Amino acid sequence: MYMTISMMNYLYILFIIILADVSSNIILPEYEQCNAPLGMESGLIADSDLTSSSTHDVSSVGPQMSRIRIELEGGAWCPNKPIGPKSYEYVQIELHKLYFINAIETQGRFDNGHGNEYAEYYQIEYQRENNSSHWITFYNKKTNKTVLKGNVNTYTAEKRFLSSPIIAKRIRIIPYSPRWRTVCGVISYTTPPSIEKDNLYDGGVGILTDGIIGDNENTRLAWNKSPVSINFHFDTVRHFKTIEIYSMTNKYRSIQIKFDNNLSIKHQISPITTSLSTIFVDTIQLNKSKTMIIGNRVEILFEFDDEPLLLTEITFDNEPTMLVNTTLTTITTTICPM
Repeated sequence: MYMTISMMNYLYILFIIILADVSSNIILPEYEQCNAPLGMESGLIADSDLTSSSTHDVSSVGPQMSRIRIELEGGAWCPNKPIGPKSYEYVQIELHKLYFINAIETQGRFDNGHGNEYAEYYQIEYQRENNSSHWITFYNKKTNKTVLKGNVNTYTAEKRFLSSPIIAKRIRIIPYSPRWRTVCGVISYTTPPSIEKDNLYDGGVGILTDGIIGDNENTRLAWNKSPVSINFHFDTVRHFKTIEIYSMTNKYRSIQIKFDNNLSIKHQISPITTSLSTIFVDTIQLNKSKTMIIGNRVEILFEFDDEPLLLTEITFDNEPTMLVNTTLTTITTTICPM
């Protein structure tokens, strides 16, 4: 008997507002006078002054969408890569001259009640000089940490006053998560019965695509008998670029990947150790194929020997596509992928 898991993805979203006292004559005002927003919400900070490390789709969820309490297009900035302990995704604000900054306010992607994403934590980097490659990391003197608390839901804006104000010409907000959060577009998957039950299933999220990579029975599925076939169903036709498989053993021999356009790829294991010493990641580069790999269904067949197959996460780097007269066209979306 197979079990079907409906999926909802996690994608970190940030809206940003910087608080400062703005004066044409005084660049460094007294601390207690710094309570005016710089212009992220009002638009005084131009779209051209907002950049990011990456974006899922620049037109709908680019850095220009990272404005608090503004519901336009996708309603947020969406990075194109997973967020985790060692990720470095950021949205950057150019201020052009020195400002005194004493607070940051963030908000998740509300999207009129349809959003599911928010940043639980973030870090701050800033610069004072032009033409400098050096970024200063904000350090919280009260907690002795560089990580600040973000949001607890998609709709409540959270203002964090800095333990020591910073002076900067440009600033970066860097989403952070103590566990990996991923983006893929999966809406369901099926697997053979696992030794360890998928207790996370609640009608929306299951272990293999919940964005959490761990090394205990609550974050993994296990099988004793080879082969194991796992079938993924996506919300729309997609162009697949990379698949990453996170396992608690590097003993499976090979993987056969089948797509719904009858293309099949044989992959020999090539895992590397992650930041968790017991977790291995096997990265499968699909862009090396001469044929563009598209579809909305993917089957991964695992072959292994004596040791059980232990999987904690499978991620897909992909983008939505559509077929028009047998030609492939990449399309943009107005919301973050679900």
